Amino acid sequence: MLRISLTAGLITAATIFGPALAQTNSSVPACYNDKVLNSNGLIVRMGSGQVFQGYPGSGGRLATWLPLDKVKICPIGGSAYQITDLSNNKQIKALRQ
Repeated sequence: MLRISLTAGLITAATIFGPALAQTNSSVPACYNDKVLNSNGLIVRMGSGQVFQGYPGSGGRLATWLPLDKVKICPIGGSAYQITDLSNNKQIKALRQ
């Protein structure tokens, strides 16, 4: 009976604290905010000075991005990023140049 209670307690603890522990994993890079400086439909320059080139097919979405639009930049591996224009909720995948 003690074994069942202990197992149930561990399962309950994992259920309660599991999501909180997953969010504190420091190996996962965090997203950050920036602003669009300018975009020509292929390249987007950020207020921070970073430059990204959109993946093929993202030109139509990038063409609608305007200076001072707020964006959220999330690393997805290597030099690849997912960038969301928070003004129009459009996303692209891009490589940092």
